[in-house]
Amino acid sequence: TGIENYERERTWSSFGQNLDTRCLHQNFAEYYELNVYYQLKKDGQPFLCDPYSLSSKVECPRSRVYYYHHRNQTAKEDITAANSADVGKAGYPNTLGEFNLLHGVYQVNSIGSVAQQAFLYFTEQYADYDMVLDDASLVPVDRDVCD
Repeated sequence: TGIENYERERTWSSFGQNLDTRCLHQNFAEYYELNVYYQLKKDGQPFLCDPYSLSSKVECPRSRVYYYHHRNQTAKEDITAANSADVGKAGYPNTLGEFNLLHGVYQVNSIGSVAQQAFLYFTEQYADYDMVLDDASLVPVDRDVCD
Protein backbone atom coordinates (compact mmCIF):
# COMPACT_ATOMS: atom_id res chain seq x y z
CA THR A 1 0.00 0.00 0.00
CA GLY A 2 1.43 3.34 -1.04
CA ILE A 3 0.59 7.00 -0.73
CA GLU A 4 -1.16 8.70 -3.67
CA ASN A 5 -0.89 12.24 -5.01
CA TYR A 6 -3.92 13.08 -7.14
CA GLU A 7 -5.69 16.05 -8.76
CA ARG A 8 -2.33 17.60 -9.55
CA GLU A 9 -2.30 20.78 -11.64
CA ARG A 10 1.38 21.08 -12.56
CA THR A 11 4.24 18.72 -13.40
CA TRP A 12 6.07 19.81 -10.24
CA SER A 13 3.07 19.29 -7.93
CA SER A 14 4.06 16.06 -6.27
CA PHE A 15 5.58 14.42 -3.23
CA GLY A 16 8.58 15.68 -1.35
CA GLN A 17 10.56 15.01 1.81
CA ASN A 18 12.93 17.18 3.80
CA LEU A 19 16.33 15.56 4.29
CA ASP A 20 18.32 15.80 7.51
CA THR A 21 20.98 18.35 6.54
CA ARG A 22 23.17 17.35 9.50
CA CYS A 23 23.96 14.16 7.55
CA LEU A 24 24.76 16.16 4.42
CA HIS A 25 27.05 18.55 6.33
CA GLN A 26 29.12 15.63 7.61
CA ASN A 27 29.27 13.76 4.32
CA PHE A 28 30.49 16.11 1.59
CA ALA A 29 31.22 14.18 -1.65
CA GLU A 30 29.69 10.97 -0.28
CA TYR A 31 27.18 8.99 -2.33
CA TYR A 32 23.61 7.96 -1.48
CA GLU A 33 21.45 5.52 -3.42
CA LEU A 34 17.81 6.39 -4.05
CA ASN A 35 15.23 3.64 -4.67
CA VAL A 36 11.55 4.51 -4.98
CA TYR A 37 8.75 2.34 -6.29
CA TYR A 38 6.04 4.31 -8.06
CA GLN A 39 2.93 3.76 -10.13
CA LEU A 40 1.13 6.23 -12.40
CA LYS A 41 -2.62 6.39 -13.01
CA LYS A 42 -4.84 8.39 -15.32
CA ASP A 43 -8.53 8.62 -14.44
CA GLY A 44 -8.01 5.77 -11.95
CA GLN A 45 -6.49 3.41 -14.53
CA PRO A 46 -2.80 2.37 -14.65
CA PHE A 47 -0.66 4.41 -17.04
CA LEU A 48 2.72 3.44 -18.45
CA CYS A 49 5.25 6.25 -18.92
CA ASP A 50 8.30 6.15 -21.18
CA PRO A 51 11.58 6.48 -19.19
CA TYR A 52 13.45 7.76 -22.26
CA SER A 53 10.90 10.25 -23.55
CA LEU A 54 11.14 14.00 -23.02
CA SER A 55 7.55 14.49 -24.21
CA SER A 56 5.65 15.85 -21.23
CA LYS A 57 2.62 13.63 -21.88
CA VAL A 58 4.51 10.33 -21.51
CA GLU A 59 7.59 11.34 -19.49
CA CYS A 60 8.30 9.39 -16.31
CA PRO A 61 8.85 11.05 -12.94
CA ARG A 62 12.28 12.21 -11.82
CA SER A 63 13.61 13.22 -8.45
CA ARG A 64 15.65 16.28 -7.56
CA VAL A 65 17.03 17.95 -4.45
CA TYR A 66 16.23 21.60 -3.86
CA TYR A 67 18.53 23.47 -1.45
CA TYR A 68 18.19 26.57 0.66
CA HIS A 69 21.50 27.96 1.87
CA HIS A 70 23.31 31.18 2.89
CA ARG A 71 25.27 32.91 0.14
CA ASN A 72 27.49 34.36 2.88
CA GLN A 73 28.35 31.45 5.18
CA THR A 74 30.28 33.61 7.65
CA ALA A 75 27.50 36.13 8.29
CA LYS A 76 24.72 33.50 7.91
CA GLU A 77 22.62 35.86 5.86
CA ASP A 78 21.11 36.25 2.42
CA ILE A 79 19.29 32.93 2.05
CA THR A 80 19.00 31.73 -1.52
CA ALA A 81 17.86 28.59 -3.29
CA ALA A 82 19.56 26.35 -5.82
CA ASN A 83 18.58 23.15 -7.60
CA SER A 84 20.83 20.16 -7.76
CA ALA A 85 21.01 17.89 -10.77
CA ASP A 86 18.55 15.05 -11.12
CA VAL A 87 18.89 12.52 -8.32
CA GLY A 88 16.89 9.67 -9.82
CA LYS A 89 15.05 8.60 -12.95
CA ALA A 90 12.72 5.83 -13.95
CA GLY A 91 14.12 2.99 -16.02
CA TYR A 92 13.23 -0.34 -17.56
CA PRO A 93 11.58 -2.71 -16.97
CA ASN A 94 8.51 -0.52 -16.68
CA THR A 95 5.35 -2.62 -16.35
CA LEU A 96 1.75 -1.43 -16.69
CA GLY A 97 -0.20 -1.73 -13.43
CA GLU A 98 2.89 -2.62 -11.36
CA PHE A 99 5.09 -0.55 -9.09
CA ASN A 100 8.16 0.47 -11.10
CA LEU A 101 11.58 1.57 -9.92
CA LEU A 102 12.84 5.14 -9.88
CA HIS A 103 16.55 4.86 -9.09
CA GLY A 104 19.53 7.13 -8.80
CA VAL A 105 22.75 7.93 -7.01
CA TYR A 106 23.12 11.27 -5.28
CA GLN A 107 26.46 12.80 -4.34
CA VAL A 108 26.46 15.47 -1.64
CA ASN A 109 27.77 18.54 -3.46
CA SER A 110 29.28 21.76 -2.09
CA ILE A 111 25.86 23.43 -1.78
CA GLY A 112 24.33 20.42 -0.05
CA SER A 113 27.19 20.27 2.44
CA VAL A 114 26.27 23.75 3.78
CA ALA A 115 22.51 23.80 3.12
CA GLN A 116 20.08 24.93 5.80
CA GLN A 117 17.35 22.88 4.10
CA ALA A 118 17.41 20.09 1.51
CA PHE A 119 14.15 18.96 -0.04
CA LEU A 120 13.96 15.75 -2.10
CA TYR A 121 11.00 15.94 -4.46
CA PHE A 122 9.47 14.21 -7.48
CA THR A 123 8.75 16.09 -10.67
CA GLU A 124 8.12 15.97 -14.42
CA GLN A 125 5.27 13.47 -14.55
CA TYR A 126 2.42 14.96 -16.59
CA ALA A 127 -0.10 16.86 -14.47
CA ASP A 128 -3.04 14.70 -15.61
CA TYR A 129 -1.49 11.60 -14.03
CA ASP A 130 -1.81 10.59 -10.41
CA MET A 131 1.25 9.15 -8.72
CA VAL A 132 1.45 6.46 -6.06
CA LEU A 133 4.70 6.04 -4.11
CA ASP A 134 5.70 2.98 -2.14
CA ASP A 135 8.87 1.69 -0.50
CA ALA A 136 11.23 4.69 -0.75
CA SER A 137 14.80 4.75 0.56
CA LEU A 138 17.86 7.01 0.40
CA VAL A 139 20.82 5.19 1.94
CA PRO A 140 24.61 5.67 1.94
CA VAL A 141 26.47 3.72 -0.73
CA ASP A 142 28.94 1.24 0.74
CA ARG A 143 32.00 2.19 -1.27
CA ASP A 144 34.25 -0.38 0.43
CA VAL A 145 32.77 -3.04 -1.86
CA CYS A 146 34.62 -1.64 -4.88
CA ASP A 147 37.92 -0.75 -3.19
